[in-house]
Amino acid sequence: MTDVSLFLSEVMREAGEQGDAAEPAALLGALREVENPVSALAERDQAYALFEALYRNFSFLRYQGPVRIPIEVSERSRWAALIRWLLRELKDWRVSEDLADRKLVAMFIVAQACDRENALWTLMPAEIGNNSELVERLKNLIRSFSITFTSCGDVAVPIWEREAVETFNAADAKGDWVEIGNSLRALENQIFPNTVQAQSVRCLHRCGMDHLVDALAHVRQTVVAMQVAATLTAQQHLLLAVESDNAYVQFGCIYWTLSGPRSSLQFSGEERQLLTMLLRKVARDEARWCAWMCVFNGYPVRYPGLQVPLGHALVDVPEKAVEGYVNAIIIQASPVETQDAGRRSVAECLRAFRERAVPARRALLWNNAHERWSAWHFDHANPDAHLSGINWSQLDYAVVAFACECMDADGRKKAIDGIRDELQVLDARWHASVIAIVTAWNRLLSQFQPYAHASHAIVTGEDWLPETRTNLPFDPSTNEYFVMKYRLF
Repeated sequence: MTDVSLFLSEVMREAGEQGDAAEPAALLGALREVENPVSALAERDQAYALFEALYRNFSFLRYQGPVRIPIEVSERSRWAALIRWLLRELKDWRVSEDLADRKLVAMFIVAQACDRENALWTLMPAEIGNNSELVERLKNLIRSFSITFTSCGDVAVPIWEREAVETFNAADAKGDWVEIGNSLRALENQIFPNTVQAQSVRCLHRCGMDHLVDALAHVRQTVVAMQVAATLTAQQHLLLAVESDNAYVQFGCIYWTLSGPRSSLQFSGEERQLLTMLLRKVARDEARWCAWMCVFNGYPVRYPGLQVPLGHALVDVPEKAVEGYVNAIIIQASPVETQDAGRRSVAECLRAFRERAVPARRALLWNNAHERWSAWHFDHANPDAHLSGINWSQLDYAVVAFACECMDADGRKKAIDGIRDELQVLDARWHASVIAIVTAWNRLLSQFQPYAHASHAIVTGEDWLPETRTNLPFDPSTNEYFVMKYRLF
């Protein structure tokens, strides 16, 4: 807990004691002049004016960065008195007494000003959820959320941005998750919740997760779901995704988890467990799972935090989902001298999978990966792919695993000898150019690496992902012709 959130918890404890309540008089007066308070709070200039009205009575709440903590006794007492007012209104609010939502908006503004580091609502008493009229009003408010991307003022929208928005909107309307994921990358930095969205969601969440799930049951906009996720902690919005049956909510929450401000941080054990639960739930829908894998695991290096939860989920998802996982990974040849973070990400996922999966499930995944890797054959079908040396692939860990667990010693020897035989007769075949024969040679050497590494790893117990050492199928000191022709050293 930081100094700011610790101080807020102390203020909340004081607010729970007997004492006077301090009404935000200037704010309530300003709201009486506003025709539609909810809409006003979504408009920047009007929202600024309303917050300024609050600060006229409670200037110490004006945010001045993380260093400013109101520690004076008088400020602390005033803050506690304001929260007593907020607690009273949350418990006693009635629709008939606030038809224009002026007092509700005042509560949102006060909560926003007090809500440092998203700590306020977790400190609120659970009994605010007993106010059924408040709960229903919050639900209806959240159900009304809708997002439209617009330009600022008179600024002309760049063509690329207009086209990106049009592509995204079309994909969002029909639930095309792959296109949604691709389009969001250009728009995700424009997504942030306003005060109404943030405080209504956090308040309803405190009233009960089931209420929030119900309010979002019919959301059909990914960005709305992402804004909801942005108002909650990672653990909270991941639990929301697990509890919800809404595909938009599930996608928006996991996208925000993996691409939002916390995406570069390590997830806690609870967050990882929730990610695993969500992946298992989505895996029941084969088409949606395949789309998710294309978005979130086509390039595993983009989402390092997903890899361990995904590995755990693969242990017991439907068998077709295992195939969907393997097929979604975009395989590329990478020279051994490069440090390919993508193949390391795949290995991290598969190590987590290997630790928990039974032999039959491991064999299923290893076989799928080996079949795809063998068919790809280091981009053999692409005439423009040229290899100047030995290369790795993203599926190396799984192929080594296949050689270790799905092949016996004779099988590995047969695979190794088969590659040796092909190398011996390579010169006897017609090749379009020197580049073509060098590429064919290096394809075979690259294909040789997992089998050779597996044979070595079984004896030494080392990790299944080769990182630096490569193997040759012959002794270079006795094959100077090959060394010179293919520039092996």
